[in-house]
Amino acid sequence: MRVAWVIDNKYRDLYGLYSLKKKLKKNNIELILINKYHWKFAIKFFDPHYVVLPNIYKTSGLPILKFCVTHKIKAILYNVEGFHTDENLLQIYFPNRYIKNLYKIFVWCPQEKKYLTKIGYPKNNIITTGSLRYQGNVTKKFPLKVKTIGIISSNKFFSGRFYDKEGSAIIYQIFRWKDENSLDAKHTIGFMHYELDFINVFKKIIFSSKKKYNFILRPHPFEDSDFYKNKYFQIDKSITINDFLAKVDIVLNHYSSATLDALKLNIPVISLEKILAGSYKYKSLDNFFPLSLSYKVKNIKNLTQIFDDKTFLKNYKKKYKLKFDKIFNKFHPTKNGINLMIKNFNHFEKKRKFNFFKSLFFLLVYEIYYFLKYDRDTAYRFYSIKDQKLLKKFDIFNDK
Repeated sequence: MRVAWVIDNKYRDLYGLYSLKKKLKKNNIELILINKYHWKFAIKFFDPHYVVLPNIYKTSGLPILKFCVTHKIKAILYNVEGFHTDENLLQIYFPNRYIKNLYKIFVWCPQEKKYLTKIGYPKNNIITTGSLRYQGNVTKKFPLKVKTIGIISSNKFFSGRFYDKEGSAIIYQIFRWKDENSLDAKHTIGFMHYELDFINVFKKIIFSSKKKYNFILRPHPFEDSDFYKNKYFQIDKSITINDFLAKVDIVLNHYSSATLDALKLNIPVISLEKILAGSYKYKSLDNFFPLSLSYKVKNIKNLTQIFDDKTFLKNYKKKYKLKFDKIFNKFHPTKNGINLMIKNFNHFEKKRKFNFFKSLFFLLVYEIYYFLKYDRDTAYRFYSIKDQKLLKKFDIFNDK
């Protein structure tokens, strides 16, 4: 039996899939990772029993879902983003019009299951698998003092990597939406103002620290890291978030869910929320629970005092570590997501739907075309030895 798992961004979506692939193999199930660009040709070639979707957005997962419905392939949704309790965001992640076509839905938290049940999706078809990313056993020692400070960017417009390289990312974003009153246009322009404020705050923090500490910026997966080339701080180009976190003693953050990665690894997280209070606010993330897990400083002066305070880390460990464990377990109670997924890939017999040689031909032609025209680094290629090694690097367990 075969399961095709659609990868949206290999640097974000591969966590835990190496271990899942190994366990599925023991159950005579082959897990095949395909990408969102060649999906149609790959599905026809591999002719899977199940297809796992990263989302059901109109420009991404929805066409794949419609294809699966047409060809009677069982589709499962496992959103690459989760932990949202805001109803507006939940409507985007789980559009009522289309979820009825899903065989099952793997959700990250009980709150998502509650919402899906509320809008009428069958309760027995909702499996709280959690996020595999947060179910590993990788950790590090709690820091004794602050030497290196990591900052995690949530930016994606100013420094975006997906635009016409002959032009400017900023100009592209400004001219992207013709209707200035649309929500997309307002959010794009508003968030670009936020991004500028974010960078300016980062500058103030660096200058106020008077060269006492090393600073490393971790760009968002959708950012072009070259945008940040400078002489004032390092730019992290690690493949996994854990590789980055291994280099730092403390993390500064605002909107990024990487708060969870840091706290799971015993790294203190300080929120810039109050410092950026006067900037554009992404209201849909007000209830995003990782925001409540960070230590919130009042201003930059307060922040620099904390860096120098020898008792801060001890007090943080006593108070905030316990707070994190309590809140995290409420939103993410699942510890055995891999086993839960395996149980829901039920074996069944099926006849091949697509011509093997014809499908292989079109897959090869598309791969050559895509490589020559786009060659996006975020695309996972199942035949690439480099990507196969990358998959193993994203394993969530130490005992490889």
